[in-house]
Amino acid sequence: MNGDAHIEFFDGPDHFTRRVESLPECSKELHGNDRNSDWCGGTYAQAIHGIKNGSESGLLVAQKFIGKIGEIEHASSDSVWGTSVSGYFPCVPAYISGGPENMFRREQIKTNLAPMKIVASCCFSSGQSSSEIEARGASILALTMLLSSVRPIELYAYADLGMQYSNDEFAAIPVVKIQAYPLDIASASFILTSSMFLRRLCFRYAHQWGFDGGWAWGGNPTNDRQMKLTKKALSISEEDLWLPSMMCDNNMTRNPEKWLKDNLEKFSNRELA
Repeated sequence: MNGDAHIEFFDGPDHFTRRVESLPECSKELHGNDRNSDWCGGTYAQAIHGIKNGSESGLLVAQKFIGKIGEIEHASSDSVWGTSVSGYFPCVPAYISGGPENMFRREQIKTNLAPMKIVASCCFSSGQSSSEIEARGASILALTMLLSSVRPIELYAYADLGMQYSNDEFAAIPVVKIQAYPLDIASASFILTSSMFLRRLCFRYAHQWGFDGGWAWGGNPTNDRQMKLTKKALSISEEDLWLPSMMCDNNMTRNPEKWLKDNLEKFSNRELA
């Protein structure tokens, strides 16, 4: 990357928070909206509290998505009946022989699926509402929750920020790793589903490099050039699940249950009813 590209990886929410708190307050207004708590999702102080303590609001939406698909949660992990000291009903032969493990219960068995990486942008166009951001993030959270039950997951959230005019080489991209195996649900819920993460914390981070409300690399993040540059900057491979920035609504907001089902089938290697 050249001198105009600022890509910084953080090994967790705490690391990113310390970095943001060390920076001066933003001096510019962005789109006339950055003092609007509805558009930002809350105040800067609320954003700092959220990233330090996590949130459950996005988790509740994710659980609703999972619930609407019926038995998909149970289908996402392999299990067998095994014997144990406690369970649902007795194993008569083991009981008669005096063995301590004389009850049947369901037990998870490990699959041979390889680890995978989920890399999700938390950037959205200024016209996206906080509720749309929450719906998209909850879809990602639900998928991560289900996939982490069958394979190791690495989860990263990033913001591809830049300048609106004249600089097609500039980018300010913070990349935050979220513990995903086991999943840090509270942190994932806040980072993925709250507009405060982007519009309060990532904006403040990017201001130090000259961010003025634009996208990274000076253009639409869904254009081929911008996607190629971001993919290279973040070392995204073909095996990763990459979820780029959202310019408008898509299946993740229009039909999250279908998006969740399709991706769970793809990455868990099984067909769901």
